Amino acid sequence: MKKIALLIVTLIFVELADAQITFQKVYGVLGGVGQSVKQTFDGGYIVTGYLTTNSGSFTDVCLIKTDMYGDTVWVKTFGGSDDDVGFTVQQTTDSGYIVSGYTSSFGAGNRDIYLIKTDANGNLLWSKTYGGAGMDNGYDVQQTFDGNFVITGYYGYVYFLLKVNSIGNVVWEKTFTGGGGKSIKQTTDGGFIITGDYLGQIFLTKTDSGGNMIWTKSLGGANYDDRGNSVDQTTDGGYIIGGYSHYDFQTSKYFTYLIKTNANGDTLWTKSFGDATIGIDDGRCYSIKQTIDGGYVIAGQVIGQFLDDVYLLKIDSTGNVQWSKSIGGAIFETGYSVVQTSDSGFIIAGSTNSFASGNHLYLIKTDANGNSGCYDSSFTTIINLYSTSISVPTSSIISPAFVVNSAPTVINAGSDVISVCLNTGINGLTTKNAITIFPNPSTGHFIIELNYFKNYCTIEVYNVIGENIFSESIYNESKEINLKNISRGIYFVKVYDGEKIFTQKIIIQ
Repeated sequence: MKKIALLIVTLIFVELADAQITFQKVYGVLGGVGQSVKQTFDGGYIVTGYLTTNSGSFTDVCLIKTDMYGDTVWVKTFGGSDDDVGFTVQQTTDSGYIVSGYTSSFGAGNRDIYLIKTDANGNLLWSKTYGGAGMDNGYDVQQTFDGNFVITGYYGYVYFLLKVNSIGNVVWEKTFTGGGGKSIKQTTDGGFIITGDYLGQIFLTKTDSGGNMIWTKSLGGANYDDRGNSVDQTTDGGYIIGGYSHYDFQTSKYFTYLIKTNANGDTLWTKSFGDATIGIDDGRCYSIKQTIDGGYVIAGQVIGQFLDDVYLLKIDSTGNVQWSKSIGGAIFETGYSVVQTSDSGFIIAGSTNSFASGNHLYLIKTDANGNSGCYDSSFTTIINLYSTSISVPTSSIISPAFVVNSAPTVINAGSDVISVCLNTGINGLTTKNAITIFPNPSTGHFIIELNYFKNYCTIEVYNVIGENIFSESIYNESKEINLKNISRGIYFVKVYDGEKIFTQKIIIQ
């Protein structure tokens, strides 16, 4: 029966590859915030953040699994008797999930780094806290090429890079003076790139695979208060940083701020974004990702005289605006996380006050042009900025983290869902050019070209009853596959790297 269910989901996912689903959904009985969203291997979505507990006094880490329409499959919450928050979620190669955040319920200090590993159904496998007596936060987590995990965040008054194995035991830890700790990606050379901010400057730090610093740059204007929130490695080997800059110290206004660098962290261009014509005087970027066309998508918030909305911005590879959207109701919205989906659209997680009483978790699915079906409008104006790049000598200190094995309370929490708007089957761009399979039909001997994946990824082939008949991890290359003695029929090729998932049908004859 489980295999039949998998077949149904897979077929629906493939059949909808030429259309785009859009929706807006609000989750949580008493309130909450969505901090991170990823598309899952089955075409649905996984969201973390926090939900308010039944008492209304504290928050728990939430893990919400939805189908491709945003309808809830299951909800789990993790925590104890105090505030617990999830900042980042990623689906792992075993189809489970890893969540990083902080806990005030467990650990050694006022607030400790909180790492949670679940199976594919959200059931707890293990959880760990890391930290000392201070206020420690785990902002971002990534599964590494070797199947372990790396976490970044703040450890007291310094930022850290922590490598743990598949069961959460510490492999190594590095702490750095200066700034960072907001966002991390493993780079194509096996090392890591980290961004964050310290004393008004955006920091970009490159390390090797052992966490040893290769270089650090501070980036930003000479007289600004700049924040770095998100980093992604680009297909040219460089980096894109998203954040915001404080440009008016009298009124505390910010603008969305992007920096593109080369592989050495040297600035290639910077852009800021806003629109004075509709009264926007505050814009912030919380998440940036490179898109399949080589451009970028940004999610954040626009604040102005008439709106406080989710900000969704699409730019080309040189920072020129292609379109931008403000999404939300009459009160207050923020977008904290965005990824491009397998149908070329976008999924955004954040919060809203407009569609339910209080602050609630907000999930938005758009088409390739940022249309979500309701409560969205277009605007754009660009202001060009020129950033100063400064090389900063920074010391690296090896200091073992204080680790506590803790068994947090797990609650199977119900979650009300409000469908703000829902439209399916919108014609739009497809993502079949993300992978190319030829010849198709074939005799079982074919080549798959990876046109977008720049890191290690996994190729899997399934038959029509959901059985995995081939699986192999490769790195950014074409792959020749020879399925010997394979029966005639329809098969499905899936490629994923932990964030992006693409599925394509192949006929064997």
